[in-house]
Parts: sequence; structure tokens; C-alpha cells
Amino acid sequence: QNGSLKIGPLLIQWGHVTSKQTAKRVAQKFNFPIAFSDTPAVFTQCVDSTTYPDLFNVNAYNITNTEFTMGFMCNYSTLNNLKAVWIAIGKA
Repeated sequence: QNGSLKIGPLLIQWGHVTSKQTAKRVAQKFNFPIAFSDTPAVFTQCVDSTTYPDLFNVNAYNITNTEFTMGFMCNYSTLNNLKAVWIAIGKA
């Protein structure tokens, strides 16, 4: 479920990820399959929290043109294979 699309000078990349550790807070680093020419905007969304959506959070930080870190946080117990999606939009 990962992919990319280039439209003129615009590059869009996306992916589907699963947290691999069991803890209340987890950080995972991801490399963009194609480097952007500048720092892109990265958006994240949890796709596992249909029952209690306010208990799970995902966000992107430490964003560069080649990678970003996704933070997973659970306000209830521990994370166990929490699924999330991301999309990055920037200059090709």
C-alpha cells in the first residue's frame, strides 16, 4: 500500500505502517522512496482506533526531504501493532 505520484513539479508519496513495539509511546523512522527537492508536508492518520479514536495518536516530526519520524501514542494501555497511514506532498 505504499506509492508515489509525480504531477509536474509536485511529488506525492504515501504509505501504510504498523507500530512494531509494545509501549505507550513509540517512534519509528521512515525513508521516502523518492527524495523530495525540499522538505515536504507530511500528514498522518491512525486507522486502528474505530472503537476509541481519542485514545490513539500518530504524528510526523523530524521531517527532511529524505525521511521523517512517526510517533505513535496510546493514552489507554500499550501499543500493539497499531496501524496508521501517511501522505507526503512536496516538490519533486
